[in-house]
Amino acid sequence: MASQRETAMVEEAFLHALKKKRHQEALDLLNRTTFHYTNRKDEATGKQCLHFAASEGYVEIVSKLLEHEAEVNSKDKNGDTALHLATKGQHEKVIALLMAFGAKLDEKNKNKHSALYIAVQNKYPRIVDMLLKFGKQPNLTEWEWDIRKKLSDKEEEIVNALGRQCSFVPGFESGLIKKEVFYVKPNTKCYSESMQVELVTENITSSFVFQLYKMQSEYADKINLKKDQESFSDFYECRTWNCKQSELQLIVAVGDNLGKGRKLKFISVDNSVGKVKISDKTSNDNGSKEESRVTVNIKIKDCEYTKFTIATVPKTEKMNIPKEGVILKPETSPGTEISIPQDAFEEDSKLSLNVIDTEETNIEEEKFLIATDAIAVHTSDGVQPQKDIDMKLPIHTELESNDVIVIGSNDDHPDSIDDWEIMELSDGGDVGSVSFKTNHFSMFVGVSKALAKTQEGLIEIHEALEKTIARKKRVVFLIFTKLAHENDNENISSAVKNTNPQNQGDLSVVVYCALSRKRQTVQDDWKEKGYRLVCTSADQICMINSVFQISISGNVEEVYHSKIIELEFHLKRENYRIINVCRVEKEIEPEGQMEIKQIEVTVKENMLTVPSKTCLFCTEMTQVVKKVENIMLKPLFDCKFSFIEPATTPLPSPPPEPVPEPEKVDKSRERLRKAFQGFRLVYKAVQRKDG
Repeated sequence: MASQRETAMVEEAFLHALKKKRHQEALDLLNRTTFHYTNRKDEATGKQCLHFAASEGYVEIVSKLLEHEAEVNSKDKNGDTALHLATKGQHEKVIALLMAFGAKLDEKNKNKHSALYIAVQNKYPRIVDMLLKFGKQPNLTEWEWDIRKKLSDKEEEIVNALGRQCSFVPGFESGLIKKEVFYVKPNTKCYSESMQVELVTENITSSFVFQLYKMQSEYADKINLKKDQESFSDFYECRTWNCKQSELQLIVAVGDNLGKGRKLKFISVDNSVGKVKISDKTSNDNGSKEESRVTVNIKIKDCEYTKFTIATVPKTEKMNIPKEGVILKPETSPGTEISIPQDAFEEDSKLSLNVIDTEETNIEEEKFLIATDAIAVHTSDGVQPQKDIDMKLPIHTELESNDVIVIGSNDDHPDSIDDWEIMELSDGGDVGSVSFKTNHFSMFVGVSKALAKTQEGLIEIHEALEKTIARKKRVVFLIFTKLAHENDNENISSAVKNTNPQNQGDLSVVVYCALSRKRQTVQDDWKEKGYRLVCTSADQICMINSVFQISISGNVEEVYHSKIIELEFHLKRENYRIINVCRVEKEIEPEGQMEIKQIEVTVKENMLTVPSKTCLFCTEMTQVVKKVENIMLKPLFDCKFSFIEPATTPLPSPPPEPVPEPEKVDKSRERLRKAFQGFRLVYKAVQRKDG
């Protein structure tokens, strides 16, 4: 065992090697001994070992020093921390290590400069973006560029990074954006409680830094989900530094079940490769709701972002149809049976089945319209059966079997009631199901018999099914206002302050897109949070994944000057934006006008004729198809809002009760009453008017 003197000599030699930039010598010394004191200081500069290693970008040395509890925020004689020095040297991996071990972004040196200031002034766009991602709010007030000149590419990148981070601030404040950074070690649990994401470490071979962001889609890089894709999770951004793995495995809690007839799909924002599958289902604390956990395997590239989300898409179940006949029981629709007799098909065939979940349709319509899920059945080659097929569909409503009939359509997206026909029911169906016969495969669904027998009822059923098949929902917009923070009294007028002197500060506007049937629940929830409902829209029919653009005018403006404020509608989450605003003119009360428009994107295919080379000297004209997106804004709703309770006319005070006049006392009569006290009056003569 080394003596204290020998250890001190090695530490001094180690510090000297770092000071002289002898990387290999310092690394050999570091690997030869166990340091008990890693914060040895150079008296001339005030720098510790960590300062020297960070300024030169010695990743392995910095990592070991931090693991041995080096003082990550210690300062040298210039007031520089290791983070300042690593920033000056553009050492990304060292910066990541320092941040993972608690380096403070807002520490300033003797020149009053933070690490972010240094990165901006030296025009290091990657370092600026990196430091911003580790922080929340830029807080840059002391730098300037000559905006009369055209910005360079690096300056443009920095401005864009700063603008993007400013747009994140409302998300951080409202909890719609979350982030964490980890120092990952092999076989050591790495779990984010706030994001409910675990990084599996069993196959990790060496330590590295891992940063994870979770955000609602409005804050993420834009990606247009296709019509059949439905968002199932928030968006995730992850990044590693000094990671030797090419693939990581995450276990993500998504908080809801998958739903019938759907499967998971990994959606990459930046062409990353990944796959996703259901891990398991657990109940929450009170056991009232099932939550799903999914396993996500992603390909990564060290020091680069991997951005993704999880969506659901229709799941097509394929089954074999032998010539000898078979009874098919689809996994995607438990309880459904398709009985195919022998020789119904001349050759072996394959059947494809899709399930459309209709259980919420009756809740949406507040009436028992649909009794079963809709199933679309087709053969792979389009051949129809030559014999009647017996089919059975399970009923998911309170309707009895006798109250249900089956309607079918040859069109997967029926346009009118003329596209539906009533199917022939089979005798003796099971309780809780409806059986019918068909000689062709198409779309089938069980509906209320009483309603289907009338023209009006059939129209009502068709409209409800049309919305369900097209993934449309009835929604409503609710606008709430509140005095949000107690940090900016300059932006609040005296009238507003007087409405609630205990809650002075920024003004917040909430735009909430809720399912129409849940409006009262949403209203009650936000009332409990201290918000006041100022306006409610009429019901709107919108597709899942719809995107809305919000604009605000009047005597208020959005604090962070976001160019575009968007809100998306998804089923698996709450859909709202909290917008912080302030007054434009202090003399006028903060009142505003809000307009909400739906963004509609249509794709048009244009045929273009372009030259293409067939050989070195020859060209010919060929036609190519170019897709052009056309974006339209459809007005949905507008309203006025304010932050002052509307004045109410006080009720008129009730008229005062008449005060009885004092009784006139006849003094002579009073004397008589006293004189004959104890006697009973038996007769009293009526006084004459004439006296």
